[in-house]
Amino acid sequence: MHELNSHVHCFKSQAEPHQSSLVLGGTGPNGAAHISTISALSLDYIEQLQSVHVISGSVFSLMSCLAHREGALNRDNFENYDQEVRNIHQASMTNVVKHFVRKRKNPRTLFDNERIRDTVEMLFGRDFVQTPLSALSYSYCFHAYCSNKGEVIELSAKTFPDMTLAEVAMATASVPFMHGEFSYQGMSLSDPIFCPLIRPFRKRMFSLPGYKLYVNHKRSGLSGKVYFIKTEERRFPEFSMSCDFLTFNLGFSNRYVNNLHRRLIKEILIDG
Repeated sequence: MHELNSHVHCFKSQAEPHQSSLVLGGTGPNGAAHISTISALSLDYIEQLQSVHVISGSVFSLMSCLAHREGALNRDNFENYDQEVRNIHQASMTNVVKHFVRKRKNPRTLFDNERIRDTVEMLFGRDFVQTPLSALSYSYCFHAYCSNKGEVIELSAKTFPDMTLAEVAMATASVPFMHGEFSYQGMSLSDPIFCPLIRPFRKRMFSLPGYKLYVNHKRSGLSGKVYFIKTEERRFPEFSMSCDFLTFNLGFSNRYVNNLHRRLIKEILIDG
């Protein structure tokens, strides 16, 4: 935590908030991975930035902090997230085997896209996740890949004001091989990290005006006007994330995710 606070202090010292941007660069199955960084920055500071961009599973970290501020976070379900989300998805090795057997005759995804909606409702309650983007106190920019248009599109109060937080999660965190695509107003939307345009999209994020804080799972440090913060102290981040995906899909308990959620409840999400 001391190292994280040091990185946050260094970033804040670079420029005024209105001259800086935040990019939450994805978490994999461990959707709570960015909560510590968001907390260290504080939502009050974040909502003074010129722009905030939320990619992939980072939507769960941001929504957790917003729900906590509004008193909507279900602490028991959050603490037991790993078990609860596996129950919602009915994830198991048997289901994975059945999936690949069925796929030969009728290609389909491992899980229905609605399981993402069920997950955010479990964590934050139905009323909170039905909040439209236009009702948020700040215009966060979420991103999803639209396969119809072949481009990464912005989901925000400016572009889709009536889109709910549940629908945002179903679009931005829908890994194609797991949850398929989310249909919204004739568009087929999914997690941009798994799209063919991820490299130019990342370059677009690096090219945002002013200083950028890029929260990620790989590295920390300053490169030009981009300050990287690594959120997870895991020795082999890419391998660990692959293991997280495998563990989740097979329905196995993830000790790292369990420990993280319990620590966050005790150290950060302590009110309410």
